[in-house]
Amino acid sequence: MTATWRKRVALGVAIWFLLCAAGLFLGAHPRPALLALAVAATGAALFLFFDVQTPPVSWTLQGDEPVRARGEDPGLVLLSHLVSEQLYAREPGARLRRRLVEIADRRLLAHHGVSRIADPERAAAVMGPELAQFVAAAPPYPRMTPSRIALLADRIEEL
Repeated sequence: MTATWRKRVALGVAIWFLLCAAGLFLGAHPRPALLALAVAATGAALFLFFDVQTPPVSWTLQGDEPVRARGEDPGLVLLSHLVSEQLYAREPGARLRRRLVEIADRRLLAHHGVSRIADPERAAAVMGPELAQFVAAAPPYPRMTPSRIALLADRIEEL
């Protein structure tokens, strides 16, 4: 038992003894067991209240540095790999095209509330002719030039 708890138990016994003595002196015929239970319950509630109170917490940041260094955004890294793949691979894949279509779909839904799958006519009107033609194209997909990729990225940003 720690010194703090010894002091608390001694205080509880002293209060119980004083209440019993005062009751006997005044002729109230106190019941010692019930009085001990009441003192113990009151003391436990008060001690719990004082024990739970803690000093205010100050939240300090570990540093002002971002979680990722500049250029380490996974989405941007993926897009740069896909563009490199599109420009320099022997056979151009459809991964960049799929990624651009996904981004266009998200922007259509977020900024205009239009789903390309649910309402293709309205989506085509919002996207514009270049982007709508790109999204609706069927395989085999031709290799995209850097200027074509830049144009599509600009159209997607404008959504």
